[in-house]
Amino acid sequence: MPTLKILNEFYSETFVRLMLENKMIELNKKDEDGLNAFWVACRYGHGDVMRVLAEKDIDIMNADAKG
Repeated sequence: MPTLKILNEFYSETFVRLMLENKMIELNKKDEDGLNAFWVACRYGHGDVMRVLAEKDIDIMNADAKG
């Protein structure tokens, strides 16, 4: 599985949909800071990707390593 930070460079709604369809993204996998893909997309301002992930039932209430 690609890391969330690598995915950030290629984030687009279409790309994320394809990755999800091919089961190449673990929705609630966390990075070293405790953030899942939803919050990584948020950090970098990818609102369209956040919407796609929310539609797929990602944990939008995910807390980072600091709570």
